[in-house]
Amino acid sequence: MKFYICLLSLFFVSGHLVTGTSPLYEEIKSLEEEDSKKLYLEKTDREPAKDTTIPILEGKQITPIEKTSETSLEEASRTLADEDVEKIKVTGSRIKRIDMEGPSPVTIFNKEDLEHSGYSSVGDFLRDTTVTHFGVSREEAGSPASGESDLSIKGEASLILINGMRVVEDPHSNTVDLNLIPIFAVERIEVLKDGGSALYGSDAVGGVINFITKKDFDSNMFYALVAPTLQPKAKLKGLGFAGGSRGDLATVFGSSSDKWSYISSFQLRFQDRVENYERSWTDKTISPTGPYPVFGSSPAIGCPENLKITGGCKFNVADYSTRLPQHLQFNSYFQGEYKLGEHSLYTQLIANYKNVKWDYAPVPGRLSIPDGHKMSQYTSLAGILRYRFIEAGQRETTYNTFVSDLTVGSRGYISNTWDYDFSVKLAHTWKNDTQAGLLLKKELADSILEGLYDPFNEEKRDLSKAKYQAKAKNSSFLLFSSLDLSGETGFWDTEVATGLQFYNKNYKNRADKEAKAGNILSNAGSDGDGKRSVVSYYLEGIKRFGEMLEFQVAGRADYYSDFGLTSNPKFAFRFQPSSNLLVRGSVSTAFIAPGLNLLNQSVGQGYPGIYDTLACYNELKATGKFQDIANTLEDKESVDKLMEDFLIDQRATYNKASKNTKTVLKKLSQSLKDTEYCKYRQYYAEFEGNKKLKETKAMVASLGSHFQMTEEHSFTIDLWYIRKSGIPSSGLGKVTAAELKLGSSAVKEEGITIDRDPSNKYNAIADKATPSIKTKLLNIGKTEKSGLDFVWNSALKDFNKGTPYLKNMLSYILFSKGEAFPGLGFIDTIGEFGFPAWRNISSIGWKDDKHNISLTAFITAPFAKKVSQLDNLNMYSRFDLDYQFVMNEKTSFNFGWSNLLFSEPPLDKDDELNQMDSDIFEPRGPFIFAGVKYIL
Repeated sequence: MKFYICLLSLFFVSGHLVTGTSPLYEEIKSLEEEDSKKLYLEKTDREPAKDTTIPILEGKQITPIEKTSETSLEEASRTLADEDVEKIKVTGSRIKRIDMEGPSPVTIFNKEDLEHSGYSSVGDFLRDTTVTHFGVSREEAGSPASGESDLSIKGEASLILINGMRVVEDPHSNTVDLNLIPIFAVERIEVLKDGGSALYGSDAVGGVINFITKKDFDSNMFYALVAPTLQPKAKLKGLGFAGGSRGDLATVFGSSSDKWSYISSFQLRFQDRVENYERSWTDKTISPTGPYPVFGSSPAIGCPENLKITGGCKFNVADYSTRLPQHLQFNSYFQGEYKLGEHSLYTQLIANYKNVKWDYAPVPGRLSIPDGHKMSQYTSLAGILRYRFIEAGQRETTYNTFVSDLTVGSRGYISNTWDYDFSVKLAHTWKNDTQAGLLLKKELADSILEGLYDPFNEEKRDLSKAKYQAKAKNSSFLLFSSLDLSGETGFWDTEVATGLQFYNKNYKNRADKEAKAGNILSNAGSDGDGKRSVVSYYLEGIKRFGEMLEFQVAGRADYYSDFGLTSNPKFAFRFQPSSNLLVRGSVSTAFIAPGLNLLNQSVGQGYPGIYDTLACYNELKATGKFQDIANTLEDKESVDKLMEDFLIDQRATYNKASKNTKTVLKKLSQSLKDTEYCKYRQYYAEFEGNKKLKETKAMVASLGSHFQMTEEHSFTIDLWYIRKSGIPSSGLGKVTAAELKLGSSAVKEEGITIDRDPSNKYNAIADKATPSIKTKLLNIGKTEKSGLDFVWNSALKDFNKGTPYLKNMLSYILFSKGEAFPGLGFIDTIGEFGFPAWRNISSIGWKDDKHNISLTAFITAPFAKKVSQLDNLNMYSRFDLDYQFVMNEKTSFNFGWSNLLFSEPPLDKDDELNQMDSDIFEPRGPFIFAGVKYIL
C-alpha cells in the first residue's frame, strides 16, 4: 500500500517537473540541411579521425548511446524533422531510435568523469556514486573472491555488459569482476536503473550497467597514475605510511578509416596490501582461539588474566592478517570492425592476468586427545583440544587468475528498415590458488602421539611433519551465441526487436586431495562441478503516438537445463507533454538464476561469525538482566515475549515500547556487549550447495520525471520498488533466532542441524570437533524495498571565461525489510550496520579550456551498530579535491586528495570481528593521486 501511495504522490508532483528530448534534437530540427550536417558532425564527432566524446554532465538522463550501424555523411546530414537519420540504441531497449530519451531511467558517466576521479578501476569510481547505494565490494582478503570487485544497484543483483554484451563471470563468486573492465578504453558508462530481465535475462534485478568503449579512436594515448596513501600506521612496524598505495600504467591506441577501425588498450595495475594492524579500524579482530590450549569449557591454560573469556582466550588475529591483498594485474582489450558495404564484421577480446597475495592468522583447530595420553604435566586432560597453532606461521594465500573473453560477430541491414546483429562468444576463466601454513590432521595427531609436538612444552614444537601447502584449481567456460533483429513493422506503425540466444556454461572446482579427504585442519576448499544450457527468446515492441506518448512492451522466456522455464514481461511508458517535460514509468518481473557454484558446491568448512540468539536469551534470563523489565510491565507474563522480540529485532521492539520500557531496553542493549553469548562469535560450520535451488523471482516498478530547464540546468527524480522472493540463503544469519522463536523442529524441517552443548547451562552452540552447524543453501529469503533517486545538474557557460558547475546525487531508501528465515517475519533492515537510509554526493567546481577543479562532499546517513543496535554510528562526511590541468592538446595532468580532513569512517567498536563496512567506506584511509595523460 505504501508503494502505491508513493507512486500517486510522485505522479502528482511530476506534473510540475520538466524533462524532454535532447537539446541537440531541438536544435537540429530548426536548422537547414547544410547547417544540420555541420552541427550533427560537430555534436556527435562522426568524422572517423575524431574521438566520439559527447559531453554529458554526470548523472544526466539524456542518453547518447552507441551507434549500432554506420551510415554515409550524406545520410547523416538529413534533417531530423523531415528525413530518416541514423538511429541509435539506448540501454534498456533493443530497438534503435532517433531521439535519445526512452521510457527507462538511464544515468550517464562520461570519460571526463572517469579521468577526473583519479581512479584506475570502474569499481572504485562507481562506489563513489549513489547508483550503488550500499557500496561496491572491494578486493578484500579472506575468501576465494579475494582480489575481485563486484557491484549492485540498489543492493540488488545487476547485470554487467561491455558494448551491450555479457562478460564472463568468476567461477567462485558467480559475479563479474569489475577489474576486467578496461577503464582507460571506456568512453562512458550507462546505468539502467530499472528491471532488465525482460530484455537481458538473469541478474538484471537492480538494473544494468553497460560500459561503452571508445569508437573511431585514431591516436595513441599513454596514462600513468600513482596514488600513495597518507594513513599513518596504527601500530608502528617499520617507518613510513601504512600500506595500500597503488599505481597504474596504461596505453590506448587505435586507428580508423572508411573501411575499418580498431582500438587496443593495455593496463598494468598494482595495489599494495593493507595489513589489519596498520589501520585503527581493523587493528583489533578478536578470536576466542589463541596460542593457549583449551579443553572443553575449561579456562585456557596459560592465558593471561586480562584475556580470559569463557572457554577460551582472546587472540587478536589482526596482528597476523591482511585486509586488502597485494594486487598485481595486467589487462588487455582489443576491439575491431571491418565494413563490407551495408554489413560489417567485428570482434572484441578481453585478456586478463591477476596475481593476488594475502596472509591470514595461524591456523586454529580442534583435536581429539585420547584417554591416557601423556601430554606434559596435563595427564588427566582428555577430550577436545582447541588451540591456534602459531608455530605453523601465517597462512599465506596466492591466487593466479587468467581470463580470456572473445566475441566475433556481424551486423548490418537486411532491408531498408530492418537490421541484424549476430555474435558468438567464447570465454574461459582459470584460477589456481595456493595456501601455505596449513596442517594435516593425521600427521599432526601423529606428531602429538610421538612426542614431537606438545603445545604445553616450548621445547617440543616440531610441526615439520604436519605442515602442508594446499593447491586447488577451478575454471569456468562459456559459449554464448545471439541473433538480434530489429526494425519497423507494417502493423499499427510499431517497431519491434526480437532475438534468440543460446549459451552453454560449465564450472569445475578441484580442491586439494588432502582437503577432499578431510585431512586439512582448516577450510581449504571443496570440489564442485556443474554445467547448464540455456535457450532464450525475447520480443520487444514500441508504439509511439507522435512525440508525446510512447509505450514499450517486452517479454522474455528462458529455459534452463538445470531448473526449467522462467518468463518475464515488462510494460513501460514515456509521456512528454512538452519539449522539456518527461514522465516515465515501468513495471516488470526479473529473476536471478542460481549460480553453478551454489548448485554444485560440495561440503566445505569454515568459522563464520554467528550471533547465538538462543544462548543469548538463556544467558540474559539466567543472569537476571531482564528482571528490570518485569518491574516496568503490568503484564508480567509479557516479559519472555518482549525478550524474544528484542533479541530478534532490537530497533523495532524498542520503537514500539512504552517510555519506561524504552529506558530499560536501552540499558539492556548496552549490556549485550558484556554478555558472553550475546556477541558475534566464530563457530565451526559445514555448508554445501543445493542442486534443487530454483531461480530468485522479483517484481520491479518505477515512476520518474525529468526536468530539463535549460541545456545547462536539469534535475531528475525516480521512485522505485522491488519485491523479491526465493533468495538462496544458508540461514546462518538468523537460524538461531528462528530456533528461539519457532523452535528447533522448524529449523530441522529446513534441513539445518545445530549441535548444542547439553552441559552448557545456556545451551550454547557446541564447541567441539564435530560440526556445530550443518546447513545447505535454500530458497528461503524474501526482501521488499522502495527508494527515491534524485539528480541535479547545473552549469553557467561563459561565466568569467569559464564554467562553474554544481552536481548533486541523492539516493534515499524509503523502506527496506527482509525475512531471512520462513516464519521469522520481516525485519526492517534500513539503518542497520552497513545499510544507511541515504547517501548524498555533491560537487561544486569550475572549468575552462585548461582547468577543471572540483570539491566533492560524500555524506552517508548514520546507521546502527551490530551488537548494541540502539546505539547509532555517526553520520559520515568525506571531502575530496580534484584538479585537472590541460597543458596542450596532447598532455594533461590530474591531481587529487581523497579525504582532505582525514575523517575516520564510522566504526562499530563493539563488534570484535568487523568494525567497518568497507563496501561503502575507504579502508585505505586518505590518499593523494597524480596522473598524466599524453596523446601521441
